[in-house]
Amino acid sequence: MLRVELTYLKSVVNKQTHELASLKKQLTEQKARSMQSNVLFHNVPEERTGECETLVTKLLQSVKYKDTYKIDRAHRVGPYVAGERYPRPIVVKMALQSEADGLLRFAATKQRQTER
Repeated sequence: MLRVELTYLKSVVNKQTHELASLKKQLTEQKARSMQSNVLFHNVPEERTGECETLVTKLLQSVKYKDTYKIDRAHRVGPYVAGERYPRPIVVKMALQSEADGLLRFAATKQRQTER
């Protein structure tokens, strides 16, 4: 009787373990998909206003990126620390994956042009 119950409980635990692994995999895939349209901006000076979206828009205008694009949201990574040597990166979530891809291609082209 106890062996039957033990066997049953082991099978339940085994099933739960496989289900948990499957859920973890799905969660990781969803996180990765949600970050596909993110673009990281490094070395953008800190401003006390905290308006990252406005800052990124001005930056893109200054490098003559295309006129129409949509930013869903933008924020700095991590807490502000006064006197930090490097500014915190800015994460920008573009409205469309194609806009993020276009921006990255634009940046790569600009970088190749400056390296010449």
